[in-house]
Amino acid sequence: MAENAVRDGFAQTQRHGRIHYLEAGAGEPLVLMHTNGASAHQYDRVIGALAARYRVISWDMPGHGDSEPIGRHYRVADYADAVTALLDALGIDRKSTRLN
Repeated sequence: MAENAVRDGFAQTQRHGRIHYLEAGAGEPLVLMHTNGASAHQYDRVIGALAARYRVISWDMPGHGDSEPIGRHYRVADYADAVTALLDALGIDRKSTRLN
């Protein structure tokens, strides 16, 4: 499979359940965060181009897309904790990660 090919995956987290993500490329991690009510597919048109330079991870925030539904209102801190849990599940060093 080519490095720029988009892979579909799921990561199990303790506090946020199953998180869906799309991944492509290699190198420095770049995490793409969709807008409210959208999904990881918001970046379908650019993920391939970004993957030429980065390990791109476009995730479905909890309660969105194919990630597990949530049973309460999430605050910004909850989403921050969720993306941290995703990075940990994928074995990605948080200090070397770009968030967009």
